[in-house]
Amino acid sequence: MPPRGWRKPLLLTLASGGLLWAAFPPLGIAPLAWLALVPVLLLVHDKHQPTRRFRWYLLIWFASSLYWLAMTQGVRLAHWSTHFAWIALGLYLGLYLPLFIGLTRVAIHRCRWPLMIAAPLTWTGLELVRGYALSGFSMGLLAHTQVRWTALIQLSDLFGAYGVSFLVMLVNASIADGWATSSTRRAWSLRLATALLAVGLAVTYGSLRQTVPVRDEETRSLKIALLQGSIDTTFNNDPAEFQRMHSTYRQLSIQARQDHPDLDLIVWPESMFPFGPEIIHDREPVLPGALQIDRATYLERIELQKRNFQSAMDDLVRLVNENSTDTKKEQLDIHMILGTGVQEVDQPSTPYHNAALWVRPDSSVAGRYYKSHLVVFGEYVPLANRFPWLYRIVPFSRGITPGTEPTCFTIHGVKILPSICFESIVPHFMRKQVNRLADQGSDPEILINITNDGWFWGSSILDLQLSCNVFRAVELRMPLLVAANTGLSAVIDSQGTIRQQGPRRDQAILVESVRAGSRFSFYRKTGDLLGIGAALFCLLLGGIGLRNPAGKRRQKCE
Repeated sequence: MPPRGWRKPLLLTLASGGLLWAAFPPLGIAPLAWLALVPVLLLVHDKHQPTRRFRWYLLIWFASSLYWLAMTQGVRLAHWSTHFAWIALGLYLGLYLPLFIGLTRVAIHRCRWPLMIAAPLTWTGLELVRGYALSGFSMGLLAHTQVRWTALIQLSDLFGAYGVSFLVMLVNASIADGWATSSTRRAWSLRLATALLAVGLAVTYGSLRQTVPVRDEETRSLKIALLQGSIDTTFNNDPAEFQRMHSTYRQLSIQARQDHPDLDLIVWPESMFPFGPEIIHDREPVLPGALQIDRATYLERIELQKRNFQSAMDDLVRLVNENSTDTKKEQLDIHMILGTGVQEVDQPSTPYHNAALWVRPDSSVAGRYYKSHLVVFGEYVPLANRFPWLYRIVPFSRGITPGTEPTCFTIHGVKILPSICFESIVPHFMRKQVNRLADQGSDPEILINITNDGWFWGSSILDLQLSCNVFRAVELRMPLLVAANTGLSAVIDSQGTIRQQGPRRDQAILVESVRAGSRFSFYRKTGDLLGIGAALFCLLLGGIGLRNPAGKRRQKCE
């Protein structure tokens, strides 16, 4: 029997947390996810109301926070100040489990909903809420444990990753329902068979979807090289790091061109072109009031930065596109996508952007994408505009200004949608980016994510981000390529198959010929219908729980 008293919520939550943690990398024992939440669901099913509810839920929150601290421990590695962000993140994410338990208890004990319906809906709704709240954090969804089961995850082109999470929780709930009730073995078998039938139908759908041919054209393809230089992010102001970064990626670019002179595109990860920021001014530069220098000195500094940036880019593009042999000198036609900073100096605030630049073979910048979905405590600090001193305790001196529009890079007739870093972990953000470009007549055909995961020093955060990218490829039915500084770089096709994957914290060049093509995606057209419906269900349960708290007369839920 489960332990009683205060030990019961603590130990059962720790048991679920341990099993679920093992289902994710680094262990990656994916089958555990199908029963990992059974201990927690036993707490949900318990008809006895805890005598000290606050302490009961506090213990669940504590144990759940430990799970999330273990899952996200890579966040703390880059700098001592990131420990605070790690702890805050763990405590915040830990709130969702007691909320799930409380809402699901309302559903089954007051509203008499079956656990097999209430638990999947509540869990899925809270996953959607987590994807929106506080700018959105959709890593570590229950669905992500199944990222390598390609036939199953095809379901996400209907309902997003939330559909797969629903199924995994459905099986957990069927097991817990049979364990916790006094029903006959036949009744339990029927519940479990129903859940497994739903999984079987999803796998059948996925298998059929995998046989649908991709509409493509052999002539419209790009041969793309993804560079992975493996430079951990540090904040020790080592002047050699700048040179090492430039030298590493410069040499990888040359090697990629030598091995594959027919390349169309070379992609550098986020922030790895170290000569930024690129200075942009369409009007007369504005001297920021915070700078204690005269206008002439400021203008001279701007011009020097512009010359240095352009000179470095000219040198890089020339080396990539000049292919000399003993018999001839050949001019190639290789485009580049570079991760760097961009600063607009014709505005008083001099906005600074985290950017992806599309550079033509003549070294001109043909397009810029400014990162829109920023990482809290990684790219900006809340309230720092009012309290600038907050930037003294974090490893960056100023915040990033978010972009406002998606951008399409059209290279040799193929339309590419770039994204930067954690933008690809948020499902609805990527879907909106794709649809906004489609509405403008620039329907993307390839997704490229550039990221600097050197912050995480090879931890399992890399695996969690890769899982998100796999689901984005299936949801939007487009190939997605990842150029990650320390890994995990990857080439993912529109069915979610990882065709190539770079190593962890090691150098690599991934080269793939990627065809421009499209496949229909219901999710892209309709969005998070399942998740939104489930979130509304959670809202309804919350209203019932607040209006009719435990201990008062139980009212029937209509």
